Amino acid sequence: NHWNAYSSYFKANLQQELKRLGNMAPEGPSTPSATVRHNCYELFKKKYPDSWQTILEYHEEATVLMGAPQTVAMWAQEFHKFGKKVSAMVCPVL
Repeated sequence: NHWNAYSSYFKANLQQELKRLGNMAPEGPSTPSATVRHNCYELFKKKYPDSWQTILEYHEEATVLMGAPQTVAMWAQEFHKFGKKVSAMVCPVL
């Protein structure tokens, strides 16, 4: 689901996501609460109303591509599929 995908995105982009809260962002190096994460999630969706789901799906796919040890052929195949999706998002007319 998208909440789980956002949790991964949030962790990977912590400082960027906390900036969405402005002066409401928590101070210090502690782990942000679920409420903070939820507030950032809502602001993320508001910032990207037409593409937030796609952004999270692509982030999730990129994370899988970078994390799983694969053969070169498997990696190339997955990378090619991911590249096609990104191209389709950037140039939907083509």
